[in-house]
Amino acid sequence: MSKQLSHESESRSSKEKRTDAIIGKLVSDAGAREMPSATSEDDSFAVVQAAWQDAVMQRQNAKRMTFFAVAATVLIGVGATFAWQKYAQAPSFVASVAELKGAAQKHRANDVIAIEANAQLVVGDELQTMPGGKVLLHRDSGLTVIVGPATKIAWESRDELRLLAGVLYVDTGLDESLAAESDNQVTRDAFTVLTQVGRIKHIGTQFSVDARNSEIRVAVRSGAVVLQTDNKESQIARGDDVRLMLDGTLVRERLPSTAEHTSGPWDWLALGDPQFVIENRTLFDVMRDMSAASGIELHFASQAVETQARSLVLHGPPLKLAPSAALDAVLLTTQLQANRQSNSVQIDERVY
Repeated sequence: MSKQLSHESESRSSKEKRTDAIIGKLVSDAGAREMPSATSEDDSFAVVQAAWQDAVMQRQNAKRMTFFAVAATVLIGVGATFAWQKYAQAPSFVASVAELKGAAQKHRANDVIAIEANAQLVVGDELQTMPGGKVLLHRDSGLTVIVGPATKIAWESRDELRLLAGVLYVDTGLDESLAAESDNQVTRDAFTVLTQVGRIKHIGTQFSVDARNSEIRVAVRSGAVVLQTDNKESQIARGDDVRLMLDGTLVRERLPSTAEHTSGPWDWLALGDPQFVIENRTLFDVMRDMSAASGIELHFASQAVETQARSLVLHGPPLKLAPSAALDAVLLTTQLQANRQSNSVQIDERVY
């Protein structure tokens, strides 16, 4: 083994000697050379330095571009996250104030805000009317809610309104004969009234819910509602007057025939003349508000008449009139007329 290592060492030494001899001969053949001038050295150094600085600059730019790309990606991600959170946290619209009588206020977070016509309500808002006050709320589906005097409600979700105190009246705006049609817009409004003893879901109807005493009173003017409690589910039909006690006891009575029209559990609806906002609203929507405020059912003689009412946009100041007089006032400017019956009004083409 030692002999082999010795042989390899001598071999490398011989090769190195031959290489040195070759290099020496090349240098000798080339002869003496002049040394470069100071100017040439400076120029060469400047060229090399410029090339080095350029290379360094390119590396730094590459780092900056990488940094900016990463930063931009982070900012885009943060911006998208912020936008998503803002959208996700935006409260849902539930209803707008179509008419207002007297004083009312809404509670939103820690703020107390006076209610005005056209005010928007969102999930989480609480609305409270003062004694003598009354507010008519309008939902996108066409469903209306009249909040009575000295009443407090809270919107717990997009379709759930909790009655904390007082009385309210709900009008889906749907004829009883059409309530079962699944393609009707109003039937798709899953509106529910929550109380401390049960849930009231509408089935295309007009009804009131009263929480002014130590009981919940549900009276149905037209159509039907479903009352859900912890123990069972009951349907309340037109003309039914149901009292649900705090202990869960349910007492069902029938309303007098006259109560379905004007008096009875909704006599508070006639408290003074409301103010009907008509500017830039359709005739159909305005008449719906008037129908809800008076408790009188609204019908159309034909689909063509209803389509005309939906397409006609009104303009003008608010009308401070009784619902019946306000209806006559808006129809004077149209080609339509109102044919009144005992508990309803039918809109038809004007006859000359």
